[in-house]
Amino acid sequence: MVLALGASVGCGSHGSAVAPPVEHAGVAGAPAHDDGRYHYDPARGACVDAGGAAGFNTTTLAQLEASGDGECVDFAASGISSLNDLGSFKDYAGWNLRGARFATLATYVRVVDADLAGADLGDLKVFYFCVTGAVDSHTVLGEATEGCTGEDGRLRCGDSCER
Repeated sequence: MVLALGASVGCGSHGSAVAPPVEHAGVAGAPAHDDGRYHYDPARGACVDAGGAAGFNTTTLAQLEASGDGECVDFAASGISSLNDLGSFKDYAGWNLRGARFATLATYVRVVDADLAGADLGDLKVFYFCVTGAVDSHTVLGEATEGCTGEDGRLRCGDSCER
């Protein structure tokens, strides 16, 4: 399910979801980054490098935890199969996950106030989790995000958002 421009986010097994686009300070058109990484281009709804070629970044969980920067990360290609291998809750706040592609297990995890613009949550696998954050018209939802709520470009999913 891909979010489309509209009023609010509402997820269901066969429904559609809508959300207004997320505006980011300093973002206008294609990214002007020349750091050798891919960055989310909200106009294209894709991750691109400075030359405009589409692709994804790779990282490690340790690097992601230290920086909170998962922009355009392909979790499967990075070998990140789980955001938490400890069995007790982990909280991640304010992460940049723009354009990220999730094929990841989120168990005993709270990812709150994340930037999920353009993120593909279609293959996210969850158990006792919470995901909240900004979305745009290119954000893709899947089975794990059924029952999500939100409006004004914000998403709230999960059974563990309350502490």
